[in-house]
Amino acid sequence: TAEVASHSRTTSSKLYNDKLKSVLASKCHLNTLLNKLDNLNFITLQGVYIPIVQILGLSVTMHTLSLIDKKLYLLQKVTKFTFPRTSKDIRKGGIDKIIAGLSQLKKMV
Repeated sequence: TAEVASHSRTTSSKLYNDKLKSVLASKCHLNTLLNKLDNLNFITLQGVYIPIVQILGLSVTMHTLSLIDKKLYLLQKVTKFTFPRTSKDIRKGGIDKIIAGLSQLKKMV
């Protein structure tokens, strides 16, 4: 799932609520997927995860949600990066950070 918000209109409360909505939606997707894969053993099911992307202004945070035990889920932060705003940010490797972050997202999907 993904959540996008403008940085200027976002409070920490909105950020938390958006993240909560994304996690709950991802939990529903994960449960549906795992129910359809009921013929797999539990060890294999533990390797199934749902990517969650949250974009706030120019900042991107990526998490994964997975099942680690019966009714026990793990939300794990994968990466966080910011789109460069200035030429100085670009010289400091801003483009490389974007490429690395998007590569991780591509691997998750």
